[in-house]
Amino acid sequence: MLSYSFGRNYLDYSLFPPIITAEGAGGDEAPKDLLARKARLVLSSTDPNLLDQSFKGVYSSWAAVIAVLKVRFAQTVALGAAIGDNLGKWATIPATKILVHLVAEDLHKWIPNIIFYTCKVIAIVIAYKIQQIISAFYSAIRGGLLVTRNAMTWLSNKKIISIDPDATNIDEYCGWALAALGFYFQFTKGFSAPWFMQLLLWPLGVLEGSLLWAVNDAAPANATPQ
Repeated sequence: MLSYSFGRNYLDYSLFPPIITAEGAGGDEAPKDLLARKARLVLSSTDPNLLDQSFKGVYSSWAAVIAVLKVRFAQTVALGAAIGDNLGKWATIPATKILVHLVAEDLHKWIPNIIFYTCKVIAIVIAYKIQQIISAFYSAIRGGLLVTRNAMTWLSNKKIISIDPDATNIDEYCGWALAALGFYFQFTKGFSAPWFMQLLLWPLGVLEGSLLWAVNDAAPANATPQ
């Protein structure tokens, strides 16, 4: 119970039983014994088979997401490498004429490799950015339609409006408008959420970061440009 006295707020702790207390500090059970008792209570009241199935479901979902992302990442890298190869063939002659004057004579043998790998890196970065734009555009469309259709369904259930989303195109119009606004917002922000949204959605940020780490750390060997 929170009360006020003599200009100070204080909390009456006598109304709350001690949760974790040391010996002689308000309870007879030591923190170590309390923790062991709570752990035993959890283990005795939990179904191990159900818990095992839950962990398997989470792991299977995680593996499926990683597999899909690896395939898309490999496709993006392969596309960029292929474009880089063709760009390198086109840039070899003019770039060689410039590099022979900038690179020492005993290092001229490295000029073709420098040209081709530079073109591959540039093409892979461009392909990655294009894929990022495509993914953001698809997410905006998907999210806009989900918001408008669920909003119309909720309003219909509340008897505020009587519109069937399947019998009208209003949800598509509103969804596309919302998608355009969302995509423009993402594009102007560099596809990065504002700091206050990152603070509120930090669990999703941690999940996204772990997915990116898993995909980039264990990328398929054949996805590396040669």
